[in-house]
Amino acid sequence: MPNPIKKKAVKWIDDLTGAWDDVPEGYVRLENGDLFKLSNSGDTQVATTVGTYRKAAEMLDRLGSGDKRIDYGAGKGLGTDIIKAKSYEPFPEEGFTPDYTTPPNELFDAVVNLNVLNVLPPQIRDQVAKELLDRVRMGGDALVGARSYSDVMNAKNPKMVGDGGIVTSKGTYQYGFGGKNEGLIDYMNRMAEDMGEGKRFTMEKAPLAATGAKIKRVPKKKKSGK
Repeated sequence: MPNPIKKKAVKWIDDLTGAWDDVPEGYVRLENGDLFKLSNSGDTQVATTVGTYRKAAEMLDRLGSGDKRIDYGAGKGLGTDIIKAKSYEPFPEEGFTPDYTTPPNELFDAVVNLNVLNVLPPQIRDQVAKELLDRVRMGGDALVGARSYSDVMNAKNPKMVGDGGIVTSKGTYQYGFGGKNEGLIDYMNRMAEDMGEGKRFTMEKAPLAATGAKIKRVPKKKKSGK
């Protein structure tokens, strides 16, 4: 029996990517021409991710982040409770019911996005990066963690797809930040600039996953009077 939650999420993804006639529902076309099933992205979360969530929880406590938090791209939901957050996941697996299956239309004290951007092809990655920045309230925080270029390129029998990413032997897409690719902080800064919000976020490195970023949304500076 079709999963109505996944069907709703697939429709949102199709709307986002344009749902070209030659691309089946729930897929995107990679730069090398191959079709990639987007729900495969949710299959990449593993138990070791829990350790990264613990680091994120400690970091949020040190930052004094508020209680309204979201795990943006929760995967299998393995770390959502650790960071005391609500969950957003467009492709939930059986046994996990996220709070949101389409992007929430509200602001949060903290947005956590761990090992998500690296499993998304470029056209989806950019949209999700902008969404997570847009969901941070003024004065709020975002924590982003992802895989590095060297980490990804150590995969067994990777298939290069021409956009700096690979398709693994398990059929999942992976993109590593840094190395021959753009660094994570440079990437997130570029996404903020694309939104016209480049001066509204401060970003610095954070010890999360293979490469991480600690981001804060700051008020726009007032122009000084003459």
